[in-house]
Amino acid sequence: LCAVNFSPESNEALQYANSLAEEYHARLTALAVVTSSSQMAGDANGSAHARQKLRDLVPLASEFWAPPNYLVERGDAAERIVETAKFRGASLIVMGAKTVRGPASVAAHMPSSTIHKVLAHAPCPVLAVHRAAGLEAT
Repeated sequence: LCAVNFSPESNEALQYANSLAEEYHARLTALAVVTSSSQMAGDANGSAHARQKLRDLVPLASEFWAPPNYLVERGDAAERIVETAKFRGASLIVMGAKTVRGPASVAAHMPSSTIHKVLAHAPCPVLAVHRAAGLEAT
C-alpha cells in the first residue's frame, strides 16, 4: 500500500513502491486520501480527479504484470491509511517523508504528522521514502 498526497516526496515513494511490487511480484495499491483541507475536497469530481492523478503517476507497463489498485478515500489521512492497510491485509505501507530542516531534535517533536500517526498504528511495517539527494524543491 502506498499512500500518496501528490507531494514530490510521496510521488517518489509511489515510484519506489511500484518498483518493490514489480520486484516481489506483488500488487500495488495506491491510495490518495482527500481531506477536508485539500483542494479536491470541495470538488464534486475530486475523487475521480485524484484517481486519475494516481494512474498518471504509475508507469503504464505496471498494468501488464500486475494491474495496480487505485483507491481514493475521504477523511483523516492517517486513519484512512491504517484502516485501508488493515482491510486489504497490506504487508507494507510506503509513504513519502519530507526532510526536516534544522536540528534533528525538531523531528522528534512532531507527533501530529500523518507519518508519525501511521507508524504508531500501522498493522504492518512502514517504509518512509525521502527524495533523492539533489532533487529537493527550490
